[in-house]
Amino acid sequence: MRNIIPFLIVWCCLIGAIFFACTDRFDNQLQTDPEVEGQEIFNASYVLDEHLYYLTMDFDDFQLASNDSLQLPGCPLINIEEEGRKVTLTFTNQECPDGNPRRGAFEISFKDDSLPTSLLYQDYQVLQNTLEGSRTFLKDSILISETSEDILIFDAFGSSTRINLHLTHELTFRSDTLNEIITSGEASGRNLAGRTFSMQVVDPKIQKQECWQAGIKMPAIGSESWGVERQTGTTVRHQILYGDQGDCDNQAEVVLNNGQKLLMTAAD
Repeated sequence: MRNIIPFLIVWCCLIGAIFFACTDRFDNQLQTDPEVEGQEIFNASYVLDEHLYYLTMDFDDFQLASNDSLQLPGCPLINIEEEGRKVTLTFTNQECPDGNPRRGAFEISFKDDSLPTSLLYQDYQVLQNTLEGSRTFLKDSILISETSEDILIFDAFGSSTRINLHLTHELTFRSDTLNEIITSGEASGRNLAGRTFSMQVVDPKIQKQECWQAGIKMPAIGSESWGVERQTGTTVRHQILYGDQGDCDNQAEVVLNNGQKLLMTAAD
């Protein structure tokens, strides 16, 4: 009997190791759903881009717009703090011409020269995703440089994506009127399943004034490449393709690493 006991201990340990290894492998399979990853990267890309228009405005622009906020995308309520040079935009207007899919608010801070320096989310929600954290900007004439860390994007179930941004947003003008925002750069972070990822803007994303006026907040053209790490040490790569003709469109195509294509629409 004494000789059997060590054997039983070793046998139980072996069975336990096999069980937990299989369980981990099964859990990983459950968490590794390319379609879920595709939806997640589209949501992250869209909700971080769709309000960039407000960063093209200086402090004086918001003071003028406060008399008629219906002229701004989303028709926000505008609260201006003169002494602190801060503007808070609150989105509640259900009768907004562009449908106003936004909820909550964000606060933009300005330097003495009226250029924006930061954006702080206040329970801001779009596409059933809620943003938390702040973004930091350095604006020099027509170029806005962004280095933002630890932004959280919560989905409808309360799970979060954490993302760090290193981007540049170039402004182009036509007859002294804003014409385009051209975004390039990269990002990194952790996805809903706890996996690390990286993102590169392959073809600069271009948002157009004519699209904003039509209530379309998606880039008219551009592409991103998202690399998601697996526990095996490998990386799978998905792509987001915005337009091909530069037309205003509320749809984008996500091409998964397995070749599957998903058509994504920016609508609640």
